[in-house]
Amino acid sequence: MFGAITFIPLFFQGVFGVSATSSGNYITPLMLGNVVGSFTSGQVLSRAGGHYRIQGAVGVGIMAIGLGLLSRMNIDTSSGTAVRNMVIKTNGLAMSMYAGPYIMWSVSLGPYALRILKFPLNLSLNE
Repeated sequence: MFGAITFIPLFFQGVFGVSATSSGNYITPLMLGNVVGSFTSGQVLSRAGGHYRIQGAVGVGIMAIGLGLLSRMNIDTSSGTAVRNMVIKTNGLAMSMYAGPYIMWSVSLGPYALRILKFPLNLSLNE
């Protein structure tokens, strides 16, 4: 996301020749796409029964397609096409970000939390 936030204004400044202030306005669809994508992703995740791994994988795939579209933009790209590419990228990012906490808990934080709790439990049981 941060690469796209850096790339998009520089692209609009260098290719379309807009000012730095107005090129920052082109990030608005990027942020709104993230909000709408997060909301939609959360609704789909809660109604689909919590298949967060599938949703995370689909989100990464959509984000890869969006990044591929962003990388193919050139001087002939219209601003509408650039906005479409940004929205595709951020929807994929939002889908994978929403599934991320569940995956992080099950993969990394769960065993770590058990290691943290092992010492107080062992201490209380041995007294």
